[in-house]
This record gives sequence, structure tokens and C-alpha cells, in this order.
Amino acid sequence: MASIILPTTEWTSSCDDLLEQVKPEDEFIIVCDHETDPVVDEVPDDSVRIETAGEPESCSGKANAVAAGLEASEDEIIICTDGDFDREADWRDRMVDNVEEHGAASTIPFFQIKSFVGFLLDAPVLLFGLSIFLTGTPIWGGALGFKRSDVDIETMNADLRQTVADDLLMGHYIDDVYFDTSLTTAVPTDGSPDSYLNRGIRFMRGIWYYSPMDIIAVLVTNAIFLVVTVLNPLVSIVGTTAISGLAYWYLGYRRWTFLLAFPGFFASIVMTLYGLAHKEFTWHGRRYRWESKFDVEVFNDR
Repeated sequence: MASIILPTTEWTSSCDDLLEQVKPEDEFIIVCDHETDPVVDEVPDDSVRIETAGEPESCSGKANAVAAGLEASEDEIIICTDGDFDREADWRDRMVDNVEEHGAASTIPFFQIKSFVGFLLDAPVLLFGLSIFLTGTPIWGGALGFKRSDVDIETMNADLRQTVADDLLMGHYIDDVYFDTSLTTAVPTDGSPDSYLNRGIRFMRGIWYYSPMDIIAVLVTNAIFLVVTVLNPLVSIVGTTAISGLAYWYLGYRRWTFLLAFPGFFASIVMTLYGLAHKEFTWHGRRYRWESKFDVEVFNDR
């Protein structure tokens, strides 16, 4: 009934969650890079199919794996997902129901980062992600489901193998995505400064190449924030804290870090400018240089 595609090189607890939820008529496809990846020997059930994507040549390893999984899938309903977050027991059923009802469906991620930098940037990152979703730019941090018959899979796969941002690329092929806020996804993330810098470059480059107006809106918002802070710091402090608190409440995100929204916005401005000023970053053991939407150089540092 549904093809569930999960790129990973290791079997995780998230994979266990899915294995308990998939139906006998589903395809559960794990996509790794090579036959020597740990997940090949860790799969506990013959109902899971392993596909190897090989080394990416002009795209990210993630985009390459997603393309390989799409090529191997056969069902009408396709759910692309990640293996780094916990799922509720009815997650699969709710995703499939959303796709059947709306045609395409996704979730809104928030990043759980237990570090000083993570706490500081928690609110700005959540607000930025929420604003991107509300303006209709899908960034699937967790899952993206759609119907095969609604998408030109062959052309989309060709483009996936030329880019870094699989989510943004797929968002240009899949229209009218429904975002289920009840499936808000908590994604545990490395909170080291180096990880943040690399993630910032990858994220800002992707938005700039695929949705430049969103970046312009961010820069304008940052400028307004700085002007208001200079003219009336109290208004800026109360405003950023209140807006962040409302966003947390809307997404069911119960954390105290919205109280750090004001200093966090200063840090996010630095991260935004840093991300836009650089084109080279590392991601899961590979180093990339991303010159334009479909111009990616891969350096395998593994």
C-alpha cells in the first residue's frame, strides 16, 4: 500500500519504531551507501528491503539515497522519512491518512540540541522553520509523503542527483503540501559549534538557491529587529519573547528556551551571515562545495 523510504547507514531505534508499524502490504526500504554499511547486517527482519545508492558524484549522499529509494519503490503512496527521531505508535497510519486525504503531507521539525549554542538558537531556528513552512516552502525534517501519480519521479530523481537539498528540490515538484502540526517532530541534533556552522551553511545556501525571497525576508526581519532594539530595547525583548512563546505553544513545543529568544536573535544574525558567506561544508563525513542549485562538488573525507 505504501512505500516507506528511509536513508541511513545504521539501524536505529527509529527504524525499530517503523518496523512495528508497517503493514504486510507496505514496502519498507532502507537505503544505505554501500553493502559494507553496518545497517546491512543489522536489519532484523526480512520484510525490510536494503537498497545501496553508491557514492554520490554531483549531489549530497542524502539526495542520492532518496533518489535510489524512489527508483526502487513501487507503491502509489510514498513516504520519505529519516531515522533520527522517535515516532508515536500510529505515526505511519497518520502519515498515510494525510496523504490519502490531502495528496501530500509533511511534518514540522524542531531540533533538540542540549548545548549552550543550541539553547540560544532554539527559538530563532524554530521561528525561521515555522515561517518557511507557513510560506509554503517544504523542508521535510522528519517526513514527506505524496502520491506517485502526482509527481514526475524520473525528472525529480535526475535533479536530486545534481543538488544537496533533497527537501527543497522535492518541494518544487510536490504541490500543496499539508503540514500536520500534531506530528511535530523532535530531532536530536549535534550541538557542537562546528556542527552548527556546517548546518548553517547548508541550510542558508539551500534557501538562497531555492527560495531567495525567504532569505531576503529574513535579512529584512533582522534589520527591523536591530532597529527596534536600538530605538526601544524593552519592546524588542518583550516582542521576541512573546512571539517565540506563541510559536512554541502553536507547535506544542514545551521548552523554556523561548525565554532566550532576544539574545538568540543576535546569534542567529551572525549564523545567517556566516552561512551566506560560505559555500563549503561537511555533512555525514563528506565535504561539499555548493556553488549553485545544480553545481555540487563532493569531497569524500570518509
